[in-house]
Amino acid sequence: EFYNLTNLEELFLDITYIPESLLLHIGALSSLKILSLNRCKLSGTLPDDGWCELGKLEQLYLSKNELVGILPPCMRNLTSLLVMDLSSNQLTGNIASSPLVHLISLQYLSFFK
Repeated sequence: EFYNLTNLEELFLDITYIPESLLLHIGALSSLKILSLNRCKLSGTLPDDGWCELGKLEQLYLSKNELVGILPPCMRNLTSLLVMDLSSNQLTGNIASSPLVHLISLQYLSFFK
């Protein structure tokens, strides 16, 4: 099963349909360093479950989806994150009060529409 790949470090599923259940259980892939889900038709808000366990994640790519709302508070646990691309989504909220302020290692952040 997909979630048994606990040593997986890089996952690129760009332009692939991703069921919501994958995002809910993404934390099982606790060794991930790179996660790329660009153009996967992800919609709605990002779930608060799953992201907490991705403490080793260094690069997160979620551009060109249909994500809305605010970032889940749990994303503050992504303290190893260096790169985050959330461009071409409909995310809202104030960056100053978002979980992003806790990501002190972050070097690149993209939010453009």
